[in-house]
Amino acid sequence: RSAARRGSTPIRSDDDDDYDLRSANVRRSGPSPLLLGLLGLIVAVLACVVIYSFFLRGRGPQVAVNATNTAATAMAGGLNPTAPLPGDGTVPITSTADIGATPAITSTGTTTTTVPVASNGEPTAAPPAQPAGGNVPAAAANPNLQVVGIGEQLQANGWTYTYPNPNYVVVLGKQVGSFTANGNYVHVLAYVANNTGTDQPMPAGFFALKDAQGNVYPALPQASSAFVQRGVNADVGMEDAVPANGVLTSLYLVFDVPSGAQNLTLFAAGNNGQGWQVLNAVP
Repeated sequence: RSAARRGSTPIRSDDDDDYDLRSANVRRSGPSPLLLGLLGLIVAVLACVVIYSFFLRGRGPQVAVNATNTAATAMAGGLNPTAPLPGDGTVPITSTADIGATPAITSTGTTTTTVPVASNGEPTAAPPAQPAGGNVPAAAANPNLQVVGIGEQLQANGWTYTYPNPNYVVVLGKQVGSFTANGNYVHVLAYVANNTGTDQPMPAGFFALKDAQGNVYPALPQASSAFVQRGVNADVGMEDAVPANGVLTSLYLVFDVPSGAQNLTLFAAGNNGQGWQVLNAVP
């Protein structure tokens, strides 16, 4: 019986053994499906990151160009160029911190005032404050007045002044607002710069006209205010404060001059030795 069993056992050939070994080697050398799936997932994630980064870089310059064009359009259209641009995501900024109380201010000493004392021991009154630029003297004719060139700048009492154009004079009859001239109103446009350190109107008696006979006609502040159109025919009238910035500002002057007056010369009371001839004769 043992011999029969041995006789029924199949006998494997060498070819069968070689086939099984080759099959096993093929199965061992190839990657598994799980590994292939993991590699595919990693490649997909990296591709998404690269595409997303490239997309953001591609959009950056376009946003800047649109913002620049919007700002240019706003300025051209008279809009406020500092306002937030449409769609820029600007939101109000709110404070996130508490503001502490301001520390109390303590006195560092006592201020004393010196009062002038007369010889009898009684305090004397302080002298009245002088206007910036000093007192303007009354306009007086100077027979030796020197006519200077149009546009030359002169100075007096802390002011720089000039008559820049020979056409800046006109005679406009007897009426200015509710004011009526005895002769005719002569209108002159002068330029002044306030160097006194204090914003203030041009002193009332600063400018005057002198004719060939030596007659003097001071400027009229109220008539100037009645006729000036600020920003149109002049920057200021005689009753308007002139900024103390040293910058030339156009000033509207009005004078009451009789008909027939000749060789009218504009001058400053504080410098009556120089001026400009502005008009040959008043009709």
